[in-house]
Amino acid sequence: MSWKNTDPLELWKTSTTLPITENKIKRNDEVEGSYQQPPAPVRIRFWMSTKQIDSRQRTDYFWKLILAWPDDWERRAIIWTKAVISVTNTLTAFYITNKITADVFLIDPKLDFLQTLRRIPAKSPFVMVAPIGFISQMLTMTFIFYPYLMYEGQLSTLSLTGRAVALSLGMGMLIPLFSVPPIANSAFLSHREKLGMRKLPTGSVFDLLAQTFECTRSVWRKLPVIAGVNVAAAGIVVCSMAWARNRIHSKLDIDADLINELVANSEYYQNQKRGVIGQKLHSIGSWLTSPKVLDFFERKRVSSPDSPHDI
Repeated sequence: MSWKNTDPLELWKTSTTLPITENKIKRNDEVEGSYQQPPAPVRIRFWMSTKQIDSRQRTDYFWKLILAWPDDWERRAIIWTKAVISVTNTLTAFYITNKITADVFLIDPKLDFLQTLRRIPAKSPFVMVAPIGFISQMLTMTFIFYPYLMYEGQLSTLSLTGRAVALSLGMGMLIPLFSVPPIANSAFLSHREKLGMRKLPTGSVFDLLAQTFECTRSVWRKLPVIAGVNVAAAGIVVCSMAWARNRIHSKLDIDADLINELVANSEYYQNQKRGVIGQKLHSIGSWLTSPKVLDFFERKRVSSPDSPHDI
């Protein structure tokens, strides 16, 4: 039988390729429908664009954006709270330093600051307060502010809370508690030598630890209060930054042109929000740091070679 007399329908019926039934088609459609596409990432356009610049430009970009942000309370929640931990650490460290210094020099930790400062001969223990505030601010910006605000999903709120509490308790309570007693004792011994008094024997490391332990007894009763103040400051920072960050980040991709406008004209929008007094103070600060003023003082310095400040 030639192929011309062959019925194509008969060939199809006897072939090994079976037809696909309607039930099979429906079942395949149901399986494919069960695999849903993942949702598109939120705010992907903004974060993809900021990843193309280096860290320094990224920091400058975010600062301009935050300082010119149109919502006042969202902007204040970030700007005002970035110094809360450092200010609180400075105050608590100052209180601990005052108590320990008064106990070492005057054997009376109940004296207030003015009485202690007027009656003690050495002021070196109070020098510890300034580095604590400065280092607290630097650590806050490096490990809390920048990672949490300027990156998407790099630092969670739980990690932010742990870092804030550890920084607040460490710099505001533990470091002054264990560093001020040796400094105060050293200043006390130096003052005795200047007065010509008999030099006390230098002890071992265990004697230093014992002196530190004895000096800290003057603030033991206040430690729960100090710790509570530091933890409260950390809580304020976490709550404010988390609220402001979520609101600001959720608005970044709404209007890309608006974000670019805020960054490009950040100085103009900052002047609009400063008010009359703020604009005056900002203009004075800008004038003092202007190139003309700096060049004037530089010419004065160079023209006086006999100045002791010249090298």
